[in-house]
Amino acid sequence: SGAGHALPPHVYAVADNAYRAMMRALEDASGNADLDGSADQSILVSGESGAGKTVTTKIIMKYLAALSKRNSSKKVEKKPLASRWSGRPQNFSSPPQNSTDVASPTTVRGRNIEQQVLGSNPILESFGNARTLRNDNSSRFGKFIEIKFTAAGKLIGASVDSYLLEKVRLINQADGERNYHIFYELLAGASGTERKELLLGRSNPQDFIMTTSPSDTYTRRDGVRDDTTFVALRSAMVTMGFDSSNQHAILGIVSSLLHLSNITFAEDSSGCTIDAKNASLDPALQLLGVSGDALEKALCCVNIEAGGEKLVKKLFLDQSIKAKEALIKATYGSLFAYLVQRINNCINGGIGEIVEGDELADKVESTVPSVAAFIGVLDIFGFESFEKNSFEQLCINYCNESLQQQFNKFVFKLEQAEYESEGIRWDFITFPDNQNVLDFIDKKRSGILSILDEQSFLTQCTDQSFAQLVYQKCGGARAEKGSAFSANSRQMAHGAFSIHHYAGPVEYDTNGFLEKNKDELPNQIDELLHSSNNHFLRLLASVMTGSSKPSEEDSSKPAFKQSSLKRITVGGQFSSQLQLLRKRIDATAPHYVRCLKPNDKLEPDNFDSAVIADQLRCAGILEAVRVSRVGYPQRYLHERFVQRYQVLAMKELQLRRKDASSTFSSPVGFGFHGGFIPQKNQRPTPARKVGGNSNGQKQRLNPEQECKILVTALARQLLSAKENEGDTDDDENIPPSQNSWVSPGKQKKQGKWATPGTTARYAPIVSKKKQDLDLMDIGIQMGKTKVFLRQHAFEALEVMSGRIKSATATVLNSVFRMYLKRRRYVIMRNEYRARVAQRSRMIQEGGVVSENYLLEAANASFDCGNKFDFREIQISLHREEDDRCPKDFKWVMVDNRWVKADDDDEDDECM
Repeated sequence: SGAGHALPPHVYAVADNAYRAMMRALEDASGNADLDGSADQSILVSGESGAGKTVTTKIIMKYLAALSKRNSSKKVEKKPLASRWSGRPQNFSSPPQNSTDVASPTTVRGRNIEQQVLGSNPILESFGNARTLRNDNSSRFGKFIEIKFTAAGKLIGASVDSYLLEKVRLINQADGERNYHIFYELLAGASGTERKELLLGRSNPQDFIMTTSPSDTYTRRDGVRDDTTFVALRSAMVTMGFDSSNQHAILGIVSSLLHLSNITFAEDSSGCTIDAKNASLDPALQLLGVSGDALEKALCCVNIEAGGEKLVKKLFLDQSIKAKEALIKATYGSLFAYLVQRINNCINGGIGEIVEGDELADKVESTVPSVAAFIGVLDIFGFESFEKNSFEQLCINYCNESLQQQFNKFVFKLEQAEYESEGIRWDFITFPDNQNVLDFIDKKRSGILSILDEQSFLTQCTDQSFAQLVYQKCGGARAEKGSAFSANSRQMAHGAFSIHHYAGPVEYDTNGFLEKNKDELPNQIDELLHSSNNHFLRLLASVMTGSSKPSEEDSSKPAFKQSSLKRITVGGQFSSQLQLLRKRIDATAPHYVRCLKPNDKLEPDNFDSAVIADQLRCAGILEAVRVSRVGYPQRYLHERFVQRYQVLAMKELQLRRKDASSTFSSPVGFGFHGGFIPQKNQRPTPARKVGGNSNGQKQRLNPEQECKILVTALARQLLSAKENEGDTDDDENIPPSQNSWVSPGKQKKQGKWATPGTTARYAPIVSKKKQDLDLMDIGIQMGKTKVFLRQHAFEALEVMSGRIKSATATVLNSVFRMYLKRRRYVIMRNEYRARVAQRSRMIQEGGVVSENYLLEAANASFDCGNKFDFREIQISLHREEDDRCPKDFKWVMVDNRWVKADDDDEDDECM
């Protein structure tokens, strides 16, 4: 849209821009060219918790799926590109239509791939979202959804990468918060038969420790019912290919965790044992498929190897409770990982994994379509700062800090780096750089996460020793003034420290850091899960131990347990994932969606400007706006700039192009028209052909030369418009181009600009011979490959070109309308003359003709919508054809017919 008519920002527009940018890049690439990721796009959805990131992500996915569905009904797909995806193991297939051995690429068991991609949302939300203080459907994990397309823009698959599931929520929830949705949905939506099979009876959330709440937080404030979302979950599972037995197994694990949370212990002097009278013990044992002795051995005992002998030591109450909590967190974490893996296997194109030795493997592999490009959608947790912040908040804020740096790099650093590489003049723009904050968190050997990993590998280290080492290496009370890290005497006494993030300072409590970072699963619990007679639980045990392809054969065998020195920690794994995510985003063209909360009370129609302003500041939006205003937001390649704005200085360009064959140069181009007169010895010899080189070939200006001429011409026009800005408030203050058409009426109105070739106030460019132009002040600069425009210069050029286009369109429209009217008139005139002749013959033959005969006959013979009154325009109807030359004459009545006084003579003169 033109200036002043731009639509407000919308998530549909962002998704559409990403899709169209991908398609443009694919169309520009040749059939066998390697794109090197140039077509890949990413949409980064960010904002505080409760700002609407999850809903926005779903809207983007729905829109992209709709675009793909529309394109799939169009022409046959283009030849796949041999892109960087070639040679990678892929599960996407595109078999021929007449194939009967391999499933269709767009369906799995009759289901559309677009529906399957969208069907993953209810499953991930039920198992990964929970109610928090700020949001009723808060994602407690991060996800990067890679939606993959063919060269024709058809969606052929997707993959989901999850980041840092908040497993501590399974054990503790703050007042006003709930556990994950799936527990409440199962208790609210399960049928009577399912309750009986899952051993739930008539239980409700108040009956289980995992879901009970001291603040009576059992429902959602947004009005969404758990039984309704449970129905949506079951429907999504069917869409994603989960059969009834698979669904029952998944819900059985959920029910077993509910019962397992209720198990209590009896403690004596030698240790503790499981309370056999607990009502939830038998349901937990049946659902887990283990015996009571095996469960008690796993939760209440520990195996110790000393001197080649194995000893069994009983645990005390607090240790047994921690073992139970570790079992709950590990089981649920592996269940979530299994669901993500199953979703990826389903939405990767519908073929499933290609197993070696499969008879169809070669056929499937031969029909795999090439993934030409992808659009990645990132829905990551927002910046968090609570009354008590622990290890989870440090990881979440570290992620946001890293993504903020990526935003700074894209908006600020690359912006200024491009100015420098293009060699244009510009004022250095200062912007906040948070690299020092990232160094405090992830720097090797001295960063907080590095220190935490070092302490986690040593058995004698505690949270207190970790805190002391952080104070020693990061500064503590001796931290420099203005440092991102600080810890006063009060914080050091309680094992706390503060980090000044881009969004504000956050205080972290180191209590529990080591345990959460290790996230260890005791050996006896690992053995318990592998010995279960529940096949699905054994499958989850293999997921826990890191097997990427769990199968029935290996699920019954305990996996190899890595040593503590080789085992990766939660912080180390998350840091590696984050670095990989940054690389993937950096290789794409990013698009940003910033979600803002109107208020902190979750109330509709309540716009708190202070809350909005704080979010804009914390997200770096205000800095981005500032840089955009002082920078050059509009830029064009040289050739594209000439193509777009040459209409504003066509005369200058034509003069330079005409003289391009000359060897003489001017300050703005070739030839004599730039105000430069060559010396005698520089003038061309008579023997030389004008307009050609030694080979007789005509020389032409290259795009850079044309662009230089145009930039100089437009700079003078912008300067002239700026100088006369205050003379009048008339919209016509900007001078028209020298080659633009101006109607006579408008010439009088804008007399001060006059028309080309006159000596009025508007002086041609050649009259300003050696006037220096401050292009930086004017707002237009020419770089090595691009022309850069400030926003005010861009808007002025758009207005000027818009006027010329409007005037040209008016002329074309008037000529065309004149042609249509003239054509219509000639038809009616000829018909009228024929009727006049017919009337004359009828009168001569003695017939009776009514007075309205001519009018009725003419109007009836030519139905043109608007009826003409021939009596009023009778004179104009009898004008001669278009090839008649204009001459003074008068009309006379001869034999009841209007004719010219000397018709024959005038015809002869015009011949």
